Amino acid sequence: MRKFFVGVLTAAAVLSACGDAEARGLFRRSRSGSSYHSVPAGCDNSTCRGVVEIMCKTLRMGHYGGNRGYEGVAMGYSGPEAALNNCCYSNSGMKVVDSAVAQAKNGAWYACKRYVR
Repeated sequence: MRKFFVGVLTAAAVLSACGDAEARGLFRRSRSGSSYHSVPAGCDNSTCRGVVEIMCKTLRMGHYGGNRGYEGVAMGYSGPEAALNNCCYSNSGMKVVDSAVAQAKNGAWYACKRYVR
């Protein structure tokens, strides 16, 4: 049983490292226990563009606050459309009020969408 469990965890780690990732995935929480990260000095998190720029700068996907409603973030290597489609709540039917996508220096595409009900 132990070997099976280790094998499953290894497979999950490999798949998450190689494929597209999203905020609601296996590694959602930061080490501090919160899904929100602090905003780097000089950065703006009031728009999706600002959040995407933070993610590209830090090479770390996450929620950076600045929004009272629903927010979905994602990253992927297969292109901007894939990153946008992988954002949390993409299939919820909620209205998208702001979205942005950008490519970081490591080749990853980071996306952010904000919604209202």
